[in-house]
Amino acid sequence: MTASNTLKVSIGAVSERDVDFLLVEEFASSPDFVRWFLERIEATARAPLNVLLCRRSATDSLGESDVEVFVRVGDETIAILIENKVHAAAQPRQAERYRERGEGHVRVGRCQRFVTVLVAPQVYLRGKVRGFDKTISYEDLVNQFEHAEVVLARSRFKAAVLRGAIEKAIHGYQFEEGAPVTRFWKRYWERSQAIVPDLDMKKPVGIPASSSFVYFRPGRMPKGSYLVHKMAHGLIDIQFDGMAEKLAELRERYGPSLEAGMRITRAGKSGVIRIGAPELRPTYDAEEQLEKIDECLRRATEFLAWFRRVGKQTDRSGERERGR
Repeated sequence: MTASNTLKVSIGAVSERDVDFLLVEEFASSPDFVRWFLERIEATARAPLNVLLCRRSATDSLGESDVEVFVRVGDETIAILIENKVHAAAQPRQAERYRERGEGHVRVGRCQRFVTVLVAPQVYLRGKVRGFDKTISYEDLVNQFEHAEVVLARSRFKAAVLRGAIEKAIHGYQFEEGAPVTRFWKRYWERSQAIVPDLDMKKPVGIPASSSFVYFRPGRMPKGSYLVHKMAHGLIDIQFDGMAEKLAELRERYGPSLEAGMRITRAGKSGVIRIGAPELRPTYDAEEQLEKIDECLRRATEFLAWFRRVGKQTDRSGERERGR
């Protein structure tokens, strides 16, 4: 038998995180890939270019971008905001939030313009995809890796990773309805008990498929206020019932103490103090999102500590005012 010298690569379950890192590496290390990507989204001609910043899981008060890349092209800086999907459903206002984050980058001078890009398998892009400026399929990426001027072993490996993701997108998960969300919530609860038990999350049982709001019940919260993690929205709120029309009162009490990334706004009939957090996808495997889950729990704990500290300060100020 003659041994083959051709490398064979077998990829198991490929997660969106795997593809995120693949993209970040290419943007950080391959000028040819950067130029190819920019030409695919019609963002440049043959002008000189330089990647200034590339980051994964970029989070602010408006949520999270899977990948953000800032590229200097000629005389302007372009921000590329990438949402990467294997087969997860789009989250509420996801494309709009990407656009809002891009507008924020322009407003503070990080770039002159931005492009929002959805990267996903063709089977996903054939669905109702709206709101993103451009789309690039995994199949396009495979073709680029396999037909680049110099095809390296790492390019063939990355093509294999993407084929694994494409296969996953085609066949999807075979779970009964509601079960994936319940499993996700139980794993989330386990992490909360392990690292932030003071948040006092109730153990989840039989979670409906659409559930993505976690209401924590820590002690010493003012009556009618709650700490809420809106997982799919990428938000953590201190929520005040019935305060939607009284935001001025919240701003008077908490506004002077707001820290970077915090804002006061309305949510339905409630007023909220809000921070951003990584977006979570409760319909999919929690093990693939453990880093994000832990980060969200950490932010919720720090947010709660801030709220309690500010509450004590404002209470003392009020007592001094009444004592005069």
